[in-house]
Amino acid sequence: MLIFDYNRNEAIISDDFKSKHANYCQHERNQQRKRREIQHIQAIEAQVPLHVLELNNEFDLLKERYANWPQPVNRIVANNALAEFYPNILKSNESTTLNADT
Repeated sequence: MLIFDYNRNEAIISDDFKSKHANYCQHERNQQRKRREIQHIQAIEAQVPLHVLELNNEFDLLKERYANWPQPVNRIVANNALAEFYPNILKSNESTTLNADT
């Protein structure tokens, strides 16, 4: 907890907060160490360097994340769609022009 001491005009961090923060940091370091050990074992089993395994995992995650992004449309499909709707566009433009003239 942060306590402000008006007599000394400074903030004081309680020992309880320091202890909890230190425990949290230690926990995070332990978690990170465990993750690195698991990755190291996986790299040994796959017989590849660790950085190659990390790049491969990152690529797989990105591939999953962006799998639904718009894909290029086949040119034939695009042309057929334009051909199908082109007459409707011409009709709507003609009616707009006629309404503007009156």
